[in-house]
This record gives sequence, C-alpha cells and structure tokens, in this order.
Amino acid sequence: AAGVEQILDLATTGDTLWLATAKGLFMTKSGTLTRHESYGIDGPLATRVTALAVDGRGALWTGTPAGLAVLDKAGA
Repeated sequence: AAGVEQILDLATTGDTLWLATAKGLFMTKSGTLTRHESYGIDGPLATRVTALAVDGRGALWTGTPAGLAVLDKAGA
C-alpha cells in the first residue's frame, strides 16, 4: 500500500482495520486505505505508531515512542 513501509501492529474496530506503521496510523474501510490526519493532541502522540489495542468500549489505543493516546469509536 502506498506510504505503508512496514506494518508494526493491526487492530479492528467494527468494519475498520487499523494499521500501525513507522509512517503513521492508517485505516482501511471498504477497501480504501487512508492515513490518519491528526497527530499530537487530536490523535497518536507521534507519527511512528508501534502498537494498537481496542478496549471494551471499542476505543482504539495507540502506542508511540511519545506515549499512549486513545481514539474513540469514530477514530477521533
């Protein structure tokens, strides 16, 4: 996939597949691959995303060298 150098982790929320990479957080839904646009306050704390987890509420947790961040079910 364009821009995805190496997939470091995968997670699913509903019908969305999330990809953690050294180049950022990507998602694929209905066959379309897109890069998550917000980093820092409104997303993962760094563009290098190394780990993903989904909690019992369906929120996506992202692990980066700068720390953990959580996105709600809508990916915001």
